[in-house]
Amino acid sequence: MINAGWSLSDDEGSADKRLFLQLLTWGGSIKERRRERARGEDQTQALCHTCPPNPTSRRELGASPHPGNLLPRRPGVPTRHVPRAGRTAASRSPRFGQSGKNDSESRRTGEKESPIVNLTLDSRKKILSWNSRRIVTQQTCAIVTPLDPDTSQEPQVRNDTYFCTFPNAVLHRGATLTVNATSEGQDFSHQLAFSNPGKEGSGAQDLSCIIYNVRLMNCSWTRGPAAPADVQYQLYSWTSLHGNVSECSHYVLDSAGTRVGCHFDELGEGHTTDDYFFLVNGTSSDSDIQFLDSPSMNGPSLEKYNPPANVTVQDNVSHFVIRWDAPAMRYSLSNSVLRYALDIQKMGSFSKREPVFLSRQYKNKYRLPRADVTGEHTVRMRVQHVLFQIWSEWSSTHHFGVPEENFLVVLIGLVVGATVLFGMALMFLCKR
Repeated sequence: MINAGWSLSDDEGSADKRLFLQLLTWGGSIKERRRERARGEDQTQALCHTCPPNPTSRRELGASPHPGNLLPRRPGVPTRHVPRAGRTAASRSPRFGQSGKNDSESRRTGEKESPIVNLTLDSRKKILSWNSRRIVTQQTCAIVTPLDPDTSQEPQVRNDTYFCTFPNAVLHRGATLTVNATSEGQDFSHQLAFSNPGKEGSGAQDLSCIIYNVRLMNCSWTRGPAAPADVQYQLYSWTSLHGNVSECSHYVLDSAGTRVGCHFDELGEGHTTDDYFFLVNGTSSDSDIQFLDSPSMNGPSLEKYNPPANVTVQDNVSHFVIRWDAPAMRYSLSNSVLRYALDIQKMGSFSKREPVFLSRQYKNKYRLPRADVTGEHTVRMRVQHVLFQIWSEWSSTHHFGVPEENFLVVLIGLVVGATVLFGMALMFLCKR
């Protein structure tokens, strides 16, 4: 008897018995190989996070082999996650004091979920920040703006928030900000596109600011060529990245009543580390107005000095010695950072002499050889910082040297006097 539940007699032949036993063995082997294959696939799927789901396993669980939110994947082609419709990668309103966010747009090189989340731009402080939901081994951030060189850096981290600061970036022409990260051997890249809403050409243009008389400052701009007739601009300023923001309190108006400038009465104490930030917004009942921002401006670079004071010229027989006093400065800087221009001209001459430039003067003195001075001359001066382009106004004009008319009269007088004396001497000798 055989344990299959039925029997074969010896007369039916040993060949039939051997065939029946072989069939039973093959059936058991096939079932065993199927169980081993299923166990192997389950182990492979548990180890490979990027492998596609096992279709056989999903069918056994009653699930479709291709989830509805992913397209079927060809071998060797990574799955692409499609952003939801209606989302944008930039703030729709980069107005002063608001922030732009990247909701969900990103590029991935694999199927893993990106570690980068909460990508946000503070458009006033020009700080790009984000969080990471798992460990990253490398991160960089970059900003690309029209007309300016690309800037990239490694982020800083504070309280589990990564951030990059771009204080010199200009955002009113638009910008593209990128964060690249490497996590668990995969590279991820997120982009945030920042735009300036409003009517093209409606924003203020040509913003410039000047510090003068140590504690005063004027800013000016021009209205945009496409600005509506009722446009009105507002200037905001702050003196450090995280400083308080204040609006201009004394606007300058043009003939149409449009704000085209701002006067600051009192700047307070100056520090060489002062950085000024400016932003001009606009409003109109006709359309949105684009904003105008500027890179940070270091305080000393904005100062326009008063002209050199107490300019004097002394004649010491061999030279004319020109002396002056350095201007008062808002910032505690050495006189060696000043550059002077001396405009020395001969009265009545049709040819003009080039100015004399003097840098790093400690004694504020210039010696002009007397032999180079024939006739009456004038001198005036102005000053600037050696590193910046803003010149002071010219000082008052000072005269030195003997006028040519007077010199000729004196010369004629000397010749006549000498001739008279010579004649008298001859007469005296003849009488003897």
